[in-house]
Amino acid sequence: MTTYVLRHGQTNYSRRYLVNGDPTKPIRLSEEGRRSLNRGWSSVPLHSVKTWLASEFPRAQQTANLLMGVPGPELITDPRLNELDYGEFEGNPFLEYAV
Repeated sequence: MTTYVLRHGQTNYSRRYLVNGDPTKPIRLSEEGRRSLNRGWSSVPLHSVKTWLASEFPRAQQTANLLMGVPGPELITDPRLNELDYGEFEGNPFLEYAV
């Protein structure tokens, strides 16, 4: 069995280095993030993936759904894959959180 671990495509948040640890925020992929998924198809045999897992974050689920193709296996969401809860730093630059 082979396991592939992929990060979500670019969002307007990630492009600006902002943190998002709240899966209820509707942060979705940017146009560049959607375009970049084509590179996944050319470098990883995604057509052979039997199980897809994603966090509860919309950006991760959107990435998986776009990569799965149609028809694809059911997407399983698992909160154990969620990002950190950034608390008061939510929506702020990562470097502020890092300090």
